[in-house]
Amino acid sequence: MDNASSNDVGIRHLKRWLLSQNGLVLNGEHLHTRCCAHILNLIVKDGLTIVNESIMRIRSAVRYVRRTPSRFQRFKKCIDRETITFKGYVGLDCETRWNATYTMLNSAVKHMKTFIELEFTDQQYVIEMSKEKGVPTLKDWEEVGSILPFLKIFHDATVRVSGSSYLTSNLYMLEVFSVGQKIAKMCRSEDASLKSMALKMRAKYNKYWGDPDSLNMFLLIAMVLDPRRKMKLVDWMARRIYCTAKAESLTTKIQSYLKSIYEEYSGGGVSRLGNYGNVAGVLNEAEDPYELCDFYESDECNTSVTELQKYLINENVEEDRPYFDLLEWWKINSSRLPILASIARDVLAIPISIVASESKYTCVVILLCLVIMFNGYVTN
Repeated sequence: MDNASSNDVGIRHLKRWLLSQNGLVLNGEHLHTRCCAHILNLIVKDGLTIVNESIMRIRSAVRYVRRTPSRFQRFKKCIDRETITFKGYVGLDCETRWNATYTMLNSAVKHMKTFIELEFTDQQYVIEMSKEKGVPTLKDWEEVGSILPFLKIFHDATVRVSGSSYLTSNLYMLEVFSVGQKIAKMCRSEDASLKSMALKMRAKYNKYWGDPDSLNMFLLIAMVLDPRRKMKLVDWMARRIYCTAKAESLTTKIQSYLKSIYEEYSGGGVSRLGNYGNVAGVLNEAEDPYELCDFYESDECNTSVTELQKYLINENVEEDRPYFDLLEWWKINSSRLPILASIARDVLAIPISIVASESKYTCVVILLCLVIMFNGYVTN
């Protein structure tokens, strides 16, 4: 969910009901996952306030061009005169979606010469712009152009976490740690505008991801359950983002949660483990003619520690080859690591962005409205 207070209230009610049904893992400690794309949006919006005036002037220029077909034709003639190599045009952004702002600025900067030519050839353009913030200045273009490479990092991260046709839960902490590193690097930039922007972004970043205790443990576990990463990468990245004490505390906490969720799944029976359940949880005395339950529950056959050690310590990290299919890997290794495969099956299914679901939600609302209208028509 995003940060709306109504979502927090809804989650509390949902959590209370699910706890009464014994339907939550680890007592629902991390039931609520903040939308990753939404947090990235908030971080970038805080940073963009540094160049807000420049963005407003460029947005007004793009709005002028796209307002009528005749204006757009005049703009295209300027493109021909300036022989712009960029084949695309400019499109107006949606101010509530910073990604659209990045796309607009990226294309507008490539048409800087076109807008300058338009200023000389279209008097109406100058008049319209003077009623607002004025035409974009050379400084505006330079400022926006200098921050675009930095903004592209966030644009690409948003695109990756908003996917709906591939796993994203194992990407969450990678993106969080990667963005944190790049913000820290830009805070040391010699460019005053970039440095000011990065400092504002870091303040917002720290609000959501700066404290290891506020991170969602299930999404860290999802990263650990990627055999190309495991605990080694989590520990390595944590030490690059946080101080030594916080990094060590985070590593210890993940290990504790891994052990707890492993123990819970080991004793979860058929309802949670499906076909990969512990034999001791499936058999009972009536179905156990050889009386093997005591053996399966004994230390000699207890695989809780052994399976975790086998995956986390005894086995090497998988090679990060192209087109690595994480689900296929767990399917192949489910007979060898049955309990961990059951955890992976659930944890890797967690979506980390509401962007894709929002667009689907809009379609559902439209369909519901059509159904209601149709039913009303039939009734009348």
